[in-house]
Amino acid sequence: MNDYIGTIYNNLVKGEPVQRALSIIHSSVGFTTGHSKNWRYFRVKNLVVWNEPPTEEDKVNVVEFLLKRGIENASHKNMYDRN
Repeated sequence: MNDYIGTIYNNLVKGEPVQRALSIIHSSVGFTTGHSKNWRYFRVKNLVVWNEPPTEEDKVNVVEFLLKRGIENASHKNMYDRN
């Protein structure tokens, strides 16, 4: 089971295992264009961390993405509390 780095852009969920995602992020192509919500899954904590507050739909979409990879019951947390 892997840790993942992902993004949601135009309601499309993308994600890659960390090592592959880092190589994509640092390539000239990049991981996404424009505004996106980024997330990272930490398997040791079974936790999804978001760069900004996700909508309920975002959470559902990432949960489905993780379920397809055998990951269940992940909790969600915002990286930054902007309050």
